Amino acid sequence: MAEARAFAKKGGSGFTGKKLTDVYVYRMAKGAAWCYRARYETKSGKEILPFYKTGDGDSAEWKFGEPSAPRKGKPIYRAPEVMDSEGVVFVVEGEKCADALVKLGVHATTSGSAKSASKADWTPLSGRTVVIWPDNDEPGDGYAADVAERLQELGCSVECVDIEALDLPNAGDDAADWLQAHPKAGAADVLALLRTLPPEIEGHTEVTLLRASDIKEELVDWLWPYWLARGAIQILAGEGGTGKTTIAVAIAAAVSSGGKLPDGFPAPVGKVLFWTGEDDVPRVLIPRLKAAGANMDNVFFIDGSRQDGQMRHFDPGTDIGSLVAAARKLGGVSLVVLDPIVSAVMGDSHKNTEVRRGLQPIVDMAGDLNAAVLGISHFAKNTEGRNTADRVIGSVAYTALSRLVWAAAKGQDGKCRLVRAKSNLGPDGDGYEYTLDLVDMEVAGQQVEVSKVMWGQSLVGTARDLLDQAEHKRTQRDDAAEWLYSMLHSGPVAAADIKQQASADGMAWRTVERAKATLDVISEAKAEKGKGRGLQSWFWRLPQSGIDNRYKAGTTPDVVKRTR
Repeated sequence: MAEARAFAKKGGSGFTGKKLTDVYVYRMAKGAAWCYRARYETKSGKEILPFYKTGDGDSAEWKFGEPSAPRKGKPIYRAPEVMDSEGVVFVVEGEKCADALVKLGVHATTSGSAKSASKADWTPLSGRTVVIWPDNDEPGDGYAADVAERLQELGCSVECVDIEALDLPNAGDDAADWLQAHPKAGAADVLALLRTLPPEIEGHTEVTLLRASDIKEELVDWLWPYWLARGAIQILAGEGGTGKTTIAVAIAAAVSSGGKLPDGFPAPVGKVLFWTGEDDVPRVLIPRLKAAGANMDNVFFIDGSRQDGQMRHFDPGTDIGSLVAAARKLGGVSLVVLDPIVSAVMGDSHKNTEVRRGLQPIVDMAGDLNAAVLGISHFAKNTEGRNTADRVIGSVAYTALSRLVWAAAKGQDGKCRLVRAKSNLGPDGDGYEYTLDLVDMEVAGQQVEVSKVMWGQSLVGTARDLLDQAEHKRTQRDDAAEWLYSMLHSGPVAAADIKQQASADGMAWRTVERAKATLDVISEAKAEKGKGRGLQSWFWRLPQSGIDNRYKAGTTPDVVKRTR
């Protein structure tokens, strides 16, 4: 240290009139000196100059300036002492203030000047309780905010000394000035100073935490029990031809009029907001609503948006805030239908971040209005057999942000199925059969046919199984099941003979084994006639359930199992 002080005192050209008052050493975590800072008094005030030593022994050389900073940033002042300490640490602006606090027995550090916080390595303070003592000026507030932001990212509990409560006489007064004005103050007095929250900086985000015991539990507010929840997004997805919009119309009609839902119970009456980007309102949706028994006074179509006195098309990607305001003014909105919901996303509907950003205003709207939002979507192509919720077209964020996902499928017999593919609020699976019927009614003075949903029986099972049964396409396993039935319908057959015949008929044995499971074939060991004692062979047979009277060529194995 003496060598460093001698270099700083000697200075060089341009040092005339500068009086060295202090030399501060910045050390790495393990104690090695990284850089020194010399404090000089001048006629105009003070000046701080950094310097450092390069090399060792005879090759050592002292230079003004700073060495290259470590990867994590410049070490903070008194880093080794801070790391070995316990309790509250004060962060001040400048080494003189830090040393003044340390002299009283208070742990203290600094990164240097008011603009130095962003270049320093603050990790030695990770998780600590920190009190920032800013200088009494605008740069001091900026330094406090800058330091606080970095310390909060490190999990620190951060407060600031309440500068106004100190009643400092001069702008720019700092911790050292206050201690000089209070010579009898000790560590306890410093720790007892009034504190406040750190000043916010532009763009700063503060995370707030809620204690679980302070949160009052609430029940899910169901518009349709276990199917349609207020304050949440629901998605209805399916392939073309499954009547997704007609289903939405049926639910909207029930809500508007208190009509019956698919389970037979009446819906609570409320207003419905309907936005469509695909269907003609007067020619298609109005007749369908009337056919479904809607109270037309309680259904409102989103017609457009007025901006600067000019009308334009409603854009779900930008106009949700205005829609919420209009809905609040209307009052009593229970259901909002968005058809299709992908129109709410302005960016790429296959990118998670853009979908989440686009849907968040919809999520907020559902909560603000305490209304159920039903968004219409489609299945991606060639997704039969996959997990049902994963079939929704676009990013997985659509189903991730939706509390419930409905799926619709149409069977080869013309009957359709509506199932719950996902529910974060109650049971999933199960569903209802329905058909899309054409009913005669008068529209604009003429008799026309209008599409209407006719609800059928309730269904029990997983969404995947129920949709697979509706969408089933004949597979090699179906052919193998039919072939195996033909082998066994007259009685048990030796497994070896079945395998030999399968090979002769070009039937893969693995597929036959799967068909065996489909038909619940029983495998039994039997003693072979004419063979020695203990010699047995395996035989396959159909179960004693009369399946031979139920299995018909062309009937899917799933149907066989379901009717058994």
